[in-house]
Amino acid sequence: MESGKNRVTTKQQFEKLVELMEKHPETGRGKPQFGCSKNKNKELWEEFAVVLNSLGPPSRTAHEWGRVWIHYKANIKRKLANNRSNLLVTGGGPSQEVSLNPLEESVANLIKIKEQVAPSGQSFGVENIQPEMDVDEIMDNSISPSEIQIESLDRPTSSASQITRNRRKCKNVESERLELLKLQTQTQKELLAKIEQLEKTIYKNYEINKKLLEVKKQKLEIYKKQAKEAHELHTLKVEVQKLKIAKMRALQ
Repeated sequence: MESGKNRVTTKQQFEKLVELMEKHPETGRGKPQFGCSKNKNKELWEEFAVVLNSLGPPSRTAHEWGRVWIHYKANIKRKLANNRSNLLVTGGGPSQEVSLNPLEESVANLIKIKEQVAPSGQSFGVENIQPEMDVDEIMDNSISPSEIQIESLDRPTSSASQITRNRRKCKNVESERLELLKLQTQTQKELLAKIEQLEKTIYKNYEINKKLLEVKKQKLEIYKKQAKEAHELHTLKVEVQKLKIAKMRALQ
């Protein structure tokens, strides 16, 4: 048997384990087995162990591989529960959500973990996530979670300090929003004042232009009148000149 440091389950073994569980969903979901079904389930795990050990090291017994699967499911449940808890703490604001990798998504869909981690009740607590297994398996401590290390498994970390930071972050975000709203209101007031001033200036210019137009109209009327008088005067002079010429001819 390998030492503790060599008992890291490889990614290839986990992929094969998930593949086997997808082929045998009842076993993967951990439904309680009794009588013949229980014996058949143990035989299946013996077959699984042979396949998984061929991809090792590490090598484990059928029962140990069963507990590897149980702890893997529990890790995914914890991750989803912590994500939900962080979301509730932040009140829908920015939270430290840890995404599931594709393999974990496959497991979550297989055993419907997302439905188990409900948005109410005590299901948010990580301590309430119980592996589905027989009573004799629960009492068996032949393999501990610390021995079952998972390659590239992102474990969510939730602490009081993180929760405090999240709350502070939410307060900071709200404060920033309030400041932005104040700034926006002030900017709108200044813009409105400028628009009103511009309207006054435009109206004033309109009145000035209106008066200038009236003056120009008056000047035009004067020019017309002067032109008419000049024309009449010219006509009169022409008539007088004609009379003078006619009178001179008559005297001759």
